[in-house]
Amino acid sequence: MWAMAPRIRLLALLLVLPTLPACLDWSDEAAQGNWLLCRPCEHSDDCGGPDDLCLKNSANEQFCGKDCSKGQECPEGYTCHGLIKDNTIYQQCAPVSGRCTSR
Repeated sequence: MWAMAPRIRLLALLLVLPTLPACLDWSDEAAQGNWLLCRPCEHSDDCGGPDDLCLKNSANEQFCGKDCSKGQECPEGYTCHGLIKDNTIYQQCAPVSGRCTSR
């Protein structure tokens, strides 16, 4: 009887886990970078693509933005902001509120 207990626990665990998509197309640019939005960062290199920046808000919190310069849509709760950094104009998806509350 004890030999069956691990199988029952595994089945119970599988039933409680959220259902994930069977296949995520990592060639899709949105799938590659949106998971980094609002992730804490120290440098833009921490944020994914070459035009994804490490942003700082008025509370001095640093978090990852996501390039939206080519018309990419920002996820719900984010908007495409224009900013200048190192004499270059960038457009980044950033939280509408200006803060990353999920941290």
